[in-house]
Amino acid sequence: MNKFVYMASVLFFLSCANNAAKHEGHDTAAPMISDTAAADHTMAEVKPMVTADHYYGLLPCADCSGIQTEITLTSDNKYVIHAIYEGRKSAGPGSNEFSEEGTWMQHGTDTVHLQGRKSGPAMYIKTDSSIIQLDMKGQRITGQLAEKYELKKTGK
Repeated sequence: MNKFVYMASVLFFLSCANNAAKHEGHDTAAPMISDTAAADHTMAEVKPMVTADHYYGLLPCADCSGIQTEITLTSDNKYVIHAIYEGRKSAGPGSNEFSEEGTWMQHGTDTVHLQGRKSGPAMYIKTDSSIIQLDMKGQRITGQLAEKYELKKTGK
């Protein structure tokens, strides 16, 4: 019987030692993450944050008191223009306000081209604090109202 108790004690001890070696260094209460899952997590795609510059101003208008204009240029090359014609006789709901979206690209170091625009100027000179509207041929506007074609950068 002593041999039986001795053998049972040895087997129990070896079983406990083997079990402890398997879990050494691991918190048995915490779930274990496989190496594959950990690799997938570290390889997750990091998407860059899209930033935007907002510009606002009151542009001259031939048949109204001015065009409130806001242009947003995003870092993923999209633009939004929102314009409201002030003091113009309305031709119905929404006739004095419009919005347009599209893509933009930069030519050289300072010229921004709003692609696909058909009904308005599409070229602007971009500075650190503003964008300056160019005429329909992409030339700088001159004359008495030239300084009125500048949209200032806002902190929006």
